[in-house]
Amino acid sequence: MPERDIDYAPEVTGGQRPGPAYGVWSLGADGLVLADAGWTGPPVVLVPTEDVRLLGVDLPIANRARRAAALPFVLEDEVSEPIEVLHAALGEALSPGRYMAGIVRHDRMAQWCEVIEAAGLEAAAVVPDALTLPRADFGSWSVAASANRVMVHGHDGTAFAVPGSVFSAVWQAADRPRLISYGDALPQEFTSEPGAAGRSEPWSWAGSIALDLRQGRYARKSRRAPWLQRLLLVAGIGLLGHLAIYTVDTVALILTADARRAEVADLVATAGGPVSGDLAATAEAMLPRASHATGLLPVLVRAAEALKPVAQTISFQSVAYERATGLVMEVEASDLAALQEVEAALRGAGLAPVSRGAAAEGGRARQTIVVSPQEPAP
Repeated sequence: MPERDIDYAPEVTGGQRPGPAYGVWSLGADGLVLADAGWTGPPVVLVPTEDVRLLGVDLPIANRARRAAALPFVLEDEVSEPIEVLHAALGEALSPGRYMAGIVRHDRMAQWCEVIEAAGLEAAAVVPDALTLPRADFGSWSVAASANRVMVHGHDGTAFAVPGSVFSAVWQAADRPRLISYGDALPQEFTSEPGAAGRSEPWSWAGSIALDLRQGRYARKSRRAPWLQRLLLVAGIGLLGHLAIYTVDTVALILTADARRAEVADLVATAGGPVSGDLAATAEAMLPRASHATGLLPVLVRAAEALKPVAQTISFQSVAYERATGLVMEVEASDLAALQEVEAALRGAGLAPVSRGAAAEGGRARQTIVVSPQEPAP
């Protein structure tokens, strides 16, 4: 690619300093110049299209990262210089499977980035200035003439800028495409049509970024890091909050487990078992080993199963275990008939309920029942 001998001095003109989200700037031989203070999108720096080759390439690859990785190999046949000295950037889709691409020398791109970052515009997109023109219709060129320079944007993704003195030859070599003019008036030899009425600056018409050269090693440095840090801080606080809740829940479960262990220890002690050592092994050893086995757990399990059908009509006031007699339950129900159903349910399960007396008072009936694991001998 042709290399122009231009010193892009890191000078800022236009009466304003760049900011992280401020306007459109033009980078030329005179340094950075504010071109559009009214631009409300991300900051943009326009660079001379003379230093960038813009064209359309076929890349029928669905994944963008893979398209970007394949781009340099696709462009090898399009350039005369070694691909290693060139920076390739991927732009917008022109049609299904076809994309805009930009090629610029690494040394030129590095020089631009140095000037841009020194001016505090490291978050700005770098766009060839010819792409500020609207993309032309088929068979047409969008053109903008100023001083001794003409910018062109074609329909196929190609864009370029040439000195005004050679534009006629370039136009005729391209078989004289229809010209839509957006800049100064073209010489009378060209048949042209005016662009959109009221348009003052190219960028105000295009309004979008078709190609950002800041890709790969030159990728933009976002100035939104403080917001990201705040977001991460909020997320971290939320995570700590969840961890605190989980910790509280875990402690609660541990305390509940300790309470249940104490209850089991009391029951095992009541049943005459040792509470030292492995309490789970002790409780397991007390489980029934045969149909005639006795002890707290077998009676309790059988009684619980037996009372499931009437569980909604009764409430337990106390439950205890007397080794000599069995399970002692104080049961409350709505009336004496309901208490009789409790005894019937226990008998139906093969247990031997013995009443220690029943009483009705205040609209409720209460009875103490002793349950043995098997019917008493006749």
